[in-house]
Amino acid sequence: QEPIWERGRSAYFLGAGTEKKTNPVANARRKHVAEPVSSVDVALNAVLHAVAQRCADDSAPSLSEIKELVPPLRAAMKLYSEAQSSVEKVEGYPALCVRASQRLFRDSYLLPEYEGFEQCREPNAIHQVQEDLDSLLHTAAKAQAVLQELFLPGSAAKWEPGSSRTGLATVSQALSAYNPGMKDTRAAQLKAMVKFQAAEG
Repeated sequence: QEPIWERGRSAYFLGAGTEKKTNPVANARRKHVAEPVSSVDVALNAVLHAVAQRCADDSAPSLSEIKELVPPLRAAMKLYSEAQSSVEKVEGYPALCVRASQRLFRDSYLLPEYEGFEQCREPNAIHQVQEDLDSLLHTAAKAQAVLQELFLPGSAAKWEPGSSRTGLATVSQALSAYNPGMKDTRAAQLKAMVKFQAAEG
């Protein structure tokens, strides 16, 4: 299967349709701009595009700031590749790939998306009923505890963030479960600002 960063070769990465028409001489003199050649290049372009869309002052990051993004992006892509290679070796991976995506539709029916839409059903809407961040984080902490209790009933459910546990009660097929911990207040505020603040378009 073609890697996701090579699919489509969209106009965004190729620059098609974004340049103004000029005479051939000017085009010949223009310095050639290299296309993204790796997954890190594509990830970096995506990050810079998101920053440009979110920043209303038209201030572009400097070259040194862009270079600082490369090492963490390279490390992230390496972890992703290692995880992908590891998952592909699991026995149930091929069957999971061909399984249709399912959503919870009205009347609590878990159906493949195409089947639900054929029946003119609408997926259940997700509503966040709390607006206060502190209250929301408190509720999230309680939900995290309930989720851990489902995996490991009793005192064993209280495992520290950043650690893994085996011998899961409700998901015997899984080798282990990892507890990433709660998102802290600053991280939640930053995510909300990046995803939902006012932006162009």
